[in-house]
Amino acid sequence: MLVFLLLINFPGSGFSQGRSISGIVTDESGEPLPGVNIFIKGTTSGTVSDVNGNYIITVPDNDAELVFSYLGYLEEQIFHVQV
Repeated sequence: MLVFLLLINFPGSGFSQGRSISGIVTDESGEPLPGVNIFIKGTTSGTVSDVNGNYIITVPDNDAELVFSYLGYLEEQIFHVQV
């Protein structure tokens, strides 16, 4: 099971450019997971967590579904990113 933290930031006041979401992906013991694939479901937009488990991704709207996948772990989805 992946454990993740979402932090939602609003870059400027223009919602048309999307929302920047950042966070840290960790395992059950709280250790950061580098190389986790994070993408917006139904798109080719995505990112990968860095060596400290940090990531940042821009989503188009609140209905975005984020998918987290990592070798050896079950895939996790977050439905409808809410502010």
